[in-house]
Amino acid sequence: MTRLAVIATLVCAVWSGIARAAPPALTMIDIPAGSFAMGSPSGDPDEVPVRTVNVKAFKLAKLEVTVGEFRRFVAQSGYAPARGCNRYVEGKLTFDPALAWDAPAFPQTDNHPVVCVGWIDAMAYIAWYNAETGARYRLPSEAEFEYAATTGGQPTGSDPNVCSTANIMDATALTASAGRFVLGDPNQYKSGELPAIACRDGHPFTAPAGSYTANRYGLHDLLGNAWEYVADCIGPNYEGTPTDGSAVDAPGCTKRGIRGGSWNIGPKFARFQNRSSVSPETR
Repeated sequence: MTRLAVIATLVCAVWSGIARAAPPALTMIDIPAGSFAMGSPSGDPDEVPVRTVNVKAFKLAKLEVTVGEFRRFVAQSGYAPARGCNRYVEGKLTFDPALAWDAPAFPQTDNHPVVCVGWIDAMAYIAWYNAETGARYRLPSEAEFEYAATTGGQPTGSDPNVCSTANIMDATALTASAGRFVLGDPNQYKSGELPAIACRDGHPFTAPAGSYTANRYGLHDLLGNAWEYVADCIGPNYEGTPTDGSAVDAPGCTKRGIRGGSWNIGPKFARFQNRSSVSPETR
């Protein structure tokens, strides 16, 4: 699911007047301040104009939020995520009412990244975690996510070594899904562009969080495994967006950013500059 940024220190919490253990502290990674060129001149139309963005130092969670962590949130808070979610079938995004965060279309353990959750669910999880711990976690901005990813020295879909560093659509997943769950319409692939990398990583769908080699900061799964929410309200391009690393927001936002791709994203789309968005209710 989502990755968390933090701007405060964890403390113990008391809930409903009864002392109890706070959720386990998350492992946070220090990301130094710096500048980078955000976007791509050769990518999709929403990745321009490329401009220099200056990012302040921040912390980012080492791992994706797991099924077990989300299960604890649901059990302790009483929050009831909506059932049903979208998935790709035959290259088309299809809503399946039978699916849910605890019953996706493939097997998961508590160590896998939680999927089939919406931006609203992610915000509810963060609000609960902050109330329980006294911390000030938030979603990272789109700029913070891309900065941590692009400056982290991790291979992307065009690199033959990507199979050891990212869980994207590979021969294992292609075989297990019979090719049905590849991201995107087949017409999006030009002649010679393959929807999957040839290597086999042994994980047909999601993998336990942290299964792949970390980037130079120590962050896992910035590319692949599960899409991750960012704080931004997504527009058609970067025209007029902040260059200080802050998030873009707007009242009544209808498109929230997701980054990093998932286990079913093909090598063509497995780029850190690749942007996508969903409605806040979409799971």
